[in-house]
Amino acid sequence: MRPLRGDDPARLGPYRLRGRLGEGPVFLGISPGGAEVAVRVLPEPEDAVAAERFERRARDARRVARFCTARVLDAEPAGDRPYIVSEYVPGPSLRRAVREEGPLRGTELARLAVGTARALAAIHRAGVAHGDLRPGNVVLGPDGPCVIGFGLASLTGGDSGVSGFMSPEQARTGDLGPAPDVFAWGATLLFAVSGQVPFGADESYGAPDLTGLDEGALKELVRRALAQDPDRRPSAADLLLRLTGEVPDIPEVTDVPEAGEPEAPSQPTMPTWAVPPQRRRGVRPWVVAAMVAAVLLAAALAGGLWLRSGDDPEDAETGVEVGSGTTMTSDRDDVGVRSSREAGRAVPGGRPAAIAERRSDGAATRARGFARTPRAGA
Repeated sequence: MRPLRGDDPARLGPYRLRGRLGEGPVFLGISPGGAEVAVRVLPEPEDAVAAERFERRARDARRVARFCTARVLDAEPAGDRPYIVSEYVPGPSLRRAVREEGPLRGTELARLAVGTARALAAIHRAGVAHGDLRPGNVVLGPDGPCVIGFGLASLTGGDSGVSGFMSPEQARTGDLGPAPDVFAWGATLLFAVSGQVPFGADESYGAPDLTGLDEGALKELVRRALAQDPDRRPSAADLLLRLTGEVPDIPEVTDVPEAGEPEAPSQPTMPTWAVPPQRRRGVRPWVVAAMVAAVLLAAALAGGLWLRSGDDPEDAETGVEVGSGTTMTSDRDDVGVRSSREAGRAVPGGRPAAIAERRSDGAATRARGFARTPRAGA
């Protein structure tokens, strides 16, 4: 936080301002209840129509769920200095963290990918477009990555986005929507692993350099997010669900299509799930045969004892122990998906049914069963 400048207001509405945050006219404020908040001053609406749009878009922004986002708390379009108030998230921006500490790898990168995808999914679900997703609008807070600044472009009706992170269609026409946000997500992740702005300031869009990403699901998702044709990009919900292993695997894309390249008509296909649906396993024939043999053996032994007991009572007292035949046990665990908060994605686990054969001497021999190795990228 930096001190207030001489021309900065000491108060906006009911919020007392303590200092400046980040870039632009963003202040650390104190709410009437004593909570720290972020107060951003916005351009004054040009007319009544713009003011009405401001109020409508601010209401939409307040509907965004609190999933890795700084929730919008208040907005005031009237007065000389319109402002919007959101939760204050302490921590450096992604831009600052990468510049000062270097690129992200491993768990940190996975948490960033999942957290920002979750934030975009929540923003889009509320009918809002971020319009300016970039490293400066991602805060690495104490609870993980947090996306800030969403909806500001639509609030003001002005220019949005930053060269190097904007999608081709947003750079050309200023269009806002989910697809440009997904492109910016991919560009932001490339910055996180390289420390470099992924595309030039001249709005040229060559093939993205993905060398900083390990082979796997994340690299393929970033590749698809950066497709120049917005119709070929996944949605934010697809990104989130694929990263957490809950939706079908995304087919590999070998090249990024150029803008305007026609897309082949898609054919309906059955999805290939990261974790196959659980199937009911029938009893194997040899198991049935073994069980039948055990029952017959037990019956024969019992019959022999009954016959002998009629001739000599002492033989009945020293008879063979019935029940020492083969018994079958199962130690099956359900196949499922477990979530990994640190890695930011789910790993399939579990093992198939294992059948053990137990003899009268107490020893057990495992006939079938193995630990399944988790698939990379699931």
